[in-house]
Amino acid sequence: MQITGDTLIGQVLECYPALLDIFERYGLPCAACLAYSVEPIGIGARRHGARTAELLAELNRRVGELERMAETAGEGP
Repeated sequence: MQITGDTLIGQVLECYPALLDIFERYGLPCAACLAYSVEPIGIGARRHGARTAELLAELNRRVGELERMAETAGEGP
């Protein structure tokens, strides 16, 4: 999954709940926000004063790690 500023926060958290800590570290209280299911990351980041490019880079880095771990776990011995 490639995360962009147009990706919905809720979509990311539905697929990768482990990313919640990243959103919180950047000042986006997503778990407590009613708009998270319809709000794009870019808008949420601007609304909360977060650095969008850095947030997206960290989210994508973590998604890559999680996807690699899942692929490795699915491989046989």
